[in-house]
Amino acid sequence: MALAVTLPVSLSIFWSFSWDAASFDNDQYAQVTVLDGTFTGVLLRYDTTSSDYYQVLVRDADRLRIHDAHGNTLTSFNCGGCYPAGGVLRAEIAGNVISVYWNGSLQGSPYTDVAERADSGPPGVYSYGTNTSIAALDDFEAG
Repeated sequence: MALAVTLPVSLSIFWSFSWDAASFDNDQYAQVTVLDGTFTGVLLRYDTTSSDYYQVLVRDADRLRIHDAHGNTLTSFNCGGCYPAGGVLRAEIAGNVISVYWNGSLQGSPYTDVAERADSGPPGVYSYGTNTSIAALDDFEAG
């Protein structure tokens, strides 16, 4: 499924989309081409009823981060040039282990969430911005 989103974000706003047209296993992946925007990326196990999920996002020119649903940084990866954007961000979760890839290369070591914050839900896309932000994503896929 291809999804192209360009959104000028006014004020401080968070937006997300999850893919609910299909059923997803708890072991899943989400991938997107990040065209523009920091704090932009993918969601894993996006459960809107319990407000538990994982955000995997481009933080700035040199960092990718994994956040929990409350915006807490769980871990950060130094990707050395993941922005300006145009690269492919992919996140995979199996059990409670999250692996993050930038342009096909594994970033750091897989992260193990010992608290197991999110246990089910579909994958999706995510962005957070301010009145000067633009988020642009393309080619979302998940499985």
